[in-house]
Amino acid sequence: MVRTLRLAGADTAATDFFGRTAAEVALTSHHPKIFAFLDPPSSVARRQELIDMELRDAAKAGDRNRVSVLLKAGADVNASDAGGHTALVRAAEGQHTAIARALIEALAEVNTMPRDGYTALMHAAIRGDARTVRLFGILTPT
Repeated sequence: MVRTLRLAGADTAATDFFGRTAAEVALTSHHPKIFAFLDPPSSVARRQELIDMELRDAAKAGDRNRVSVLLKAGADVNASDAGGHTALVRAAEGQHTAIARALIEALAEVNTMPRDGYTALMHAAIRGDARTVRLFGILTPT
């Protein structure tokens, strides 16, 4: 359907009420293949920003499959939001140990300090998440 609409001349630059294009809506609706099809090559920086945002959201939600797809698509594992939160911090906040492991293995910076003043390890400790705390001891240099 998307291909048909595009071939029929649908405006891929049109934006919704929030200023998002169809490509951006596809990505935030968890449809990376449609996003890749619609995303114009001239918006490489915006594409990277959206993929990085999706990685943080997927890590926070505990969506291992989406994290894996986004890492393979080139998401920056150390990109942070306006508050300085990275995907690893979001995974630790959500007690998602398997995702934290995948992010560390993808070379996530473990000592990033967001504006709230808590590293990923601190978030895991605050929540009493012993599995993630142990993970930091196993996978990070001492």
